Order: sequence, then C-alpha cells, then structure tokens
Amino acid sequence: MEQEIKDVQERRSKIVHILQRQILETKLNTPAAQEACVKTLLKIIQNIIRNPTDGKFRKVRTSNEAIKMKVLNVKGGLEFLVEIGFRKHVVDFEASLCLEGDSSEVAASALRVLSVAEDVLLKCAHSVQEKKERCERELWHKKNDDKLRRDETLRAIEQDKEERRNKFECKQ
Repeated sequence: MEQEIKDVQERRSKIVHILQRQILETKLNTPAAQEACVKTLLKIIQNIIRNPTDGKFRKVRTSNEAIKMKVLNVKGGLEFLVEIGFRKHVVDFEASLCLEGDSSEVAASALRVLSVAEDVLLKCAHSVQEKKERCERELWHKKNDDKLRRDETLRAIEQDKEERRNKFECKQ
C-alpha cells in the first residue's frame, strides 16, 4: 500500500512537471493553445474514467486534426499522454495513441493515474482560462490604444494641413 501511494505521488509529480514546464510555459505555447490542450486532455481522461470498458475512448487517432492542433502540436501534449499511460500503436493501419492494457486492466492502476491527471488538470483549468482571457483583453486594449493613437495622429495631420492651407491663403 505504501509503495502504491509513493507511485501515485511520483506520477503526480511527473504530470505536474510536464504541465508546468511544457504545456503551461508561455514561451512554448500561447495561452489559447494552453487552454485548448488542457480542456482536450481533460475531456480524453474524463471519457475514459466514465467509460473504462469502452475501447473507443482509450484510443486517440494521431491523424485527427483536432487532436493534432489541440494536443500533439502543443509542446508537452504528447509527453503528457505518454506519462498517463498512452503508447504509440498502429490500429487498423492508422497511427494512434492507445492507453495500455485491456479494459479489465484499465479499471485498476490506470484509473488511479487518470484520476490523478484529471485532478491536476481540473486544478489548473480555471487559471489557464483566466490567463487566456487576460491575454485577449490585453491584446484588445493594445489594438484599441493603437487605433486611438492612429486616429490622433490623423487628426493632427489634418489639423496641420488646414493650418498650412490657411497660412498659404493668407499670403496670397
């Protein structure tokens, strides 16, 4: 029992490390990509937890465009899936990531790892969403500020043109 607790704690530590050092690293992934990745990983995990005997939830097609964009193209996305037990396989002549073990094996040790991963993702999901929204607001304000500065500059140019016209007309 003690060894099992140590294993779960070690796995949690590795999952958190991948999440913080890769997926949530702003230098590697945009806030929008981070949010999409976390939400997609959470959905994959929750589907397996809710339906542990259904094989379709334990397989992720790597050719799926949504999975590519939201998880596999995000730094740390593939590593996260591997850490929680997914392995590369070819299924029906198609590259896939499959959760190791059959449905009876998934019910035991893999479900504990998936529950840990779900817990970690749930704890960070809200902050990731807030981070993305904050970045979107900052971008909107920056664009708005740029537009205001441009409009001010155009007004100043028009005012200068008007003053020059008036001076020119006064000289004639």
